[in-house]
Amino acid sequence: MPHRSLIMAGWSVRAILEDRKSVTRRLLKHQPFCPCGKFVRSTDKWIYGPKYQNPGDTEEGDRHICPHHKGDIVYVTEAWRTLEQFNHLPPRDLPRDAPISYFTFTGDGHWPYADNPGRKRSPRFMCKWMSRLWLRVPGEPYPERVRDITEAESIREGCQSGRCEHGCGTDDWPELHQTAVDEFQCMWSRLHGLDSLGRGWVWRIPLERTEAPHG
Repeated sequence: MPHRSLIMAGWSVRAILEDRKSVTRRLLKHQPFCPCGKFVRSTDKWIYGPKYQNPGDTEEGDRHICPHHKGDIVYVTEAWRTLEQFNHLPPRDLPRDAPISYFTFTGDGHWPYADNPGRKRSPRFMCKWMSRLWLRVPGEPYPERVRDITEAESIREGCQSGRCEHGCGTDDWPELHQTAVDEFQCMWSRLHGLDSLGRGWVWRIPLERTEAPHG
């Protein structure tokens, strides 16, 4: 079956490689309009309706289907670069033996090769064969409000208390987070804005590392 891609920032990739991240959250493509409703499960989709909606009343309301499902295999795309001599080529035309470097730890894309490094490229333009990280969805994703995240769930997201990893403060005076929730809220607001932190609905998607499929 076809494999979907999953874009991740460098710090998220680092957390997975360090076995600190086992879940991710993604905004629903279409946010529910009514602020006082709830989700009810119906076969392969979720129905959003008023609070008084009963589990059997699933014909009314907005239908939402998560793009990822239990058992899916996904490959991670991240910021990357290759040789300078390939700067003019689109990713699909790169030779399969082209060296790939990733922007994971320091953000500057450590370059271990003798030839000059090329330009930084967006994870949106990473081909499947370039990915170094494959994940499986071991459980069924479900919707929740992002503002309801707990300390335990923030830790599963790879967040932790201490020095901010998302550019807050300065090198001399870095911002320190008191809890993992504080870091998650910092990360989320920088990615999606403060408004989505307060009102946004997300898919909670469990993840675990796996090997790349053959073929």
